[in-house]
This record gives sequence, structure tokens and C-alpha cells, in this order.
Amino acid sequence: MQPRDRTVCIVGAGKVGSTLALALHTRGYRIVGVASRSAESARSLGAGFGCPSGTRPEELTRAADVVLITTPDREIAAVARDVQARGGFAAGQLVAHTSGATPAAALAPARESGAPVVSIHPLQSFADVEPAGARLAGCYFGLEGDPPAIARARRLVADLGGIPLVIKPEDKALYHAAACVASNYLVAVIHLAVEMLGRCGLSRDDALEALAPLIDGTWNNIRAVGVVPALTGPVCRGDRSTLACHLAALSGQPQVFDRVYRVLGAYAAGMAEERGALGAAQAREIVSLFEEGKPVV
Repeated sequence: MQPRDRTVCIVGAGKVGSTLALALHTRGYRIVGVASRSAESARSLGAGFGCPSGTRPEELTRAADVVLITTPDREIAAVARDVQARGGFAAGQLVAHTSGATPAAALAPARESGAPVVSIHPLQSFADVEPAGARLAGCYFGLEGDPPAIARARRLVADLGGIPLVIKPEDKALYHAAACVASNYLVAVIHLAVEMLGRCGLSRDDALEALAPLIDGTWNNIRAVGVVPALTGPVCRGDRSTLACHLAALSGQPQVFDRVYRVLGAYAAGMAEERGALGAAQAREIVSLFEEGKPVV
């Protein structure tokens, strides 16, 4: 980092802000202020660094080289406007937010004070704080914003042990949607599998334990050979009879089970064609099976 980029103010004391604050502190940065809508959460996080805290970020931000706004997406622009209107930004500061979908332009008020702006989005889930901080090493960070700010953000990411990934402003929504599919919807798909096994008489805990080796093995296969070559199962084999049995069984279950299975099955058929496991005509037959409104028996 540039020598002056060593002090940080955190605006937003939730999981993301807390995780980044702890990770930066561990790597030699000095947290000089923590602001949050909740005085209690700001005080709790700030106490760990012996720094001032409060509910008025503009009283704390000017002391920092780097201002990290880690509030929910819907609040970023309003926070930036309020801090700027109250004189909380200074020329030469690096002002960043951590949203994956919101463009850095939401921080435009900071530019009026001479501060370059950037979004720094860690491609990581934050279900908790301490373990997530440990997982930042090797994590990709989506960067988007002013070129001078991106250059400084690259150094901050390097200090965290991360890998910078520069995103165009027009690609941010698609980039973030991809992250949601890989994280949030993966959780949803596993939940669906657990619920389906629950209909077979397993408890949720037992169902998850039963699926864990399969999930781990699948991920290991993906890492070893790539996504498309790792695809296995009845779609990849073109096994219409097995798929028809699945659809027949799902017809007696909640409709969402059937809808999700069909959509994912049709997508997998395209993957199987890409892999060469199915010819174009076979893939179309499988997709047609999934697109039918009732099970084929």
C-alpha cells in the first residue's frame, strides 16, 4: 500500500464490516473509527480496536485514509450523500463500498470532496465473522470504480491475501448474479435435496449427513477435472426411463420440487451436449422431456 493508506474507518458494523475490520487489523492496518446505525454494534466492534465509535460517520471518517462503507446496498448512496454533506470526506481519501451489485458511482458524493471511489466486493459468504476472515486469503475481490481507486484497492486486496478481479460497471449485476447462483442458490439446491430425503423419512440432520460425502465428492471432481467433465447421472447418460421415474415421483410432491428439477435438468442436458456425452438430437429429447407439463411414464 501507499504509506498513507494504513488507517481505516468502517461505516457499517455488520458481518462484512466486522470481518474486514478484523482482517485488516490483523494485517497491520489501524482501525480509527467504527460507525453504525446501532450505537451498540459500533461500540462493540470499536472496542476491540480501542477506537472511537458512534452513529454519526462524518465525525469519524475524516481521520481515516480509507473509508469502507459496509452498509446494506440500499443505504450506500444515502450514507455517501450524508457524509459528504456534513464534511466527512477529505481529498485523497480512498472511499469504497463492499456491494457486489451496486456500482461505485453510488459513492459519487465523495468525488466532490476529491476522494476517488471504488467498490471492493469479496467473493465470499459471511455467515459468521472470525472464520470468514480466515477465508479471505485466496479469495477473489471484485473491483470496480475510478482507475486511481482501483490501483489502491488492488494493494489493499493484496494485503488481505486476496486476488483482484476488475469488473466493468455494466457487468456488475451479472457478476453479482453469478455469485448468488454459486453461493445462495447452491445452499437452496442442497436444502431442496434435504427436503426430498425428508419425504423418504430422514431427519434434516441425517439427510445432510448422508448427502455430505456426495457433495464433497462432487466438488472435488469439479476441482480436479472441471465443471462440464464432472457432470454425471441420468441426464448425462441420456437415461430417459430413470428421468421419467423421477418426474413421476415428483408429481406427488410440492410443485416447486418439480419445477426446480425440470429447470436444472434441462440446463444439465445442455452441459451433457457440450461434454459430448449426448448428441444434439438426444439433448433435445431430454430437454423436451423436462419441458412437458406432466410426467412421461
